[in-house]
Amino acid sequence: MSGRSISINTIADCIRYGYRITAYCLASECGRSRELDLPALAERLGPDHSTLHPALAPHLRCKVCDGKRIQLTLHPDPRPAWKIADEEKGL
Repeated sequence: MSGRSISINTIADCIRYGYRITAYCLASECGRSRELDLPALAERLGPDHSTLHPALAPHLRCKVCDGKRIQLTLHPDPRPAWKIADEEKGL
């Protein structure tokens, strides 16, 4: 990798750099988790919407128990850095 740093501040940043966000329901009787559909979320909230917990979590709700206590985890692109670089170059 080139040693450059990136900032993941918005939904569009997550999509662009291949990051994923998983939401976890913190209700003691539930505990479900689900990866967020970022393109759908960008359409609903706007691509420039913040991915910070205080800005994003209030818009989410557990589909199983309807809980509103949501924890978010950001996951980097699972592909190796060399593969990402090759894809950016069109190889």
